[in-house]
Amino acid sequence: FDLASQRGKWVVVNFWATWCAPCIAEMPELSAFIKEREDVVGIGLAYEDTDRQEIIAFLEQHPVSYAVAQVDVNEPPQD
Repeated sequence: FDLASQRGKWVVVNFWATWCAPCIAEMPELSAFIKEREDVVGIGLAYEDTDRQEIIAFLEQHPVSYAVAQVDVNEPPQD
């Protein structure tokens, strides 16, 4: 996901986890909103201490229209 290339658009950053019931509940509505709007892009950040395959399996059950990346909870990004 290249944030700089999104200039002029609204960027929605959705932090979520597979164990977070409110996160799961909002995913379909947020996904539809992002898909419907040409001026909005989204990225989902899975804040999760699990392997990549579990995230992929979760997203097969809960598909979204935006890109998803996994945040390493043991080594989060630094500024």
